[in-house]
Amino acid sequence: MRIRSILAVTSLLLTTTVIGVTPGAAQSSGNGYFFRPPLVTLSLQGGLGLPRASSDLFTDISERLTINDGDFRGAAVNTALFFNINPRIAIGASLGYSSRTVDSEYRNFVEESATGDLPITQTTRFARTPIMAQAKLYLVPTGQQIGSFAWVPSKLAPYIGAGAGAVHYRFRQEGDFINFADPELSIFSNSIEADGWAPAAQLLGGVDYSLTPRILLSGEAGYTRASRDLPREFEGFEPIDLSSVVATVGISLRF
Repeated sequence: MRIRSILAVTSLLLTTTVIGVTPGAAQSSGNGYFFRPPLVTLSLQGGLGLPRASSDLFTDISERLTINDGDFRGAAVNTALFFNINPRIAIGASLGYSSRTVDSEYRNFVEESATGDLPITQTTRFARTPIMAQAKLYLVPTGQQIGSFAWVPSKLAPYIGAGAGAVHYRFRQEGDFINFADPELSIFSNSIEADGWAPAAQLLGGVDYSLTPRILLSGEAGYTRASRDLPREFEGFEPIDLSSVVATVGISLRF
């Protein structure tokens, strides 16, 4: 047992010496090392959600109201947990959220009053919450095993990936509206909402940058494709477009 202990300590010292005497390799791989390959990566990111919003519901409201292309772009957050199968493959799940509230008024109509013309105003909110199972393929190994006691992370590790899951959405519009079925074009207050789940598919790409063996700076861009039939309150409209591009940056931790 004593001989085995001495051999183990000697092997560890040799490994440490190899890392110490090759500063170029250490610098290109990150600072320090793990005693074993990390098993789990947890990330928290924030950025921008860019909904495609190409279905006729969005076309209709942009023609009638002062809502333009891109107005539903908003802040996005995403958290993910991945299990590292090997230095090139990881599988896991992610939860995201993106939302934007837009104030508007009718483009070509106003409300007449004793004090003058008043805008006919509304508020529209569009929110999406994707829950995805994902797989990532790293284009280079995320790290290198050196001997039996050290795993050195790669400085840069770009990846591509895909996912499948579901998106929960909520579209809500409230305020004052014109009754175009009334010859007098009367104005009424109302709120209308659609929400639910839709199946979704996803493509993504990103890069991990090792700040330390445990801490990563991560950047990612993903495209999610989804749509869903609207409830009967929106009769006559085609399925709502829930597809979006989300770009985020944040911190990841290896364990």
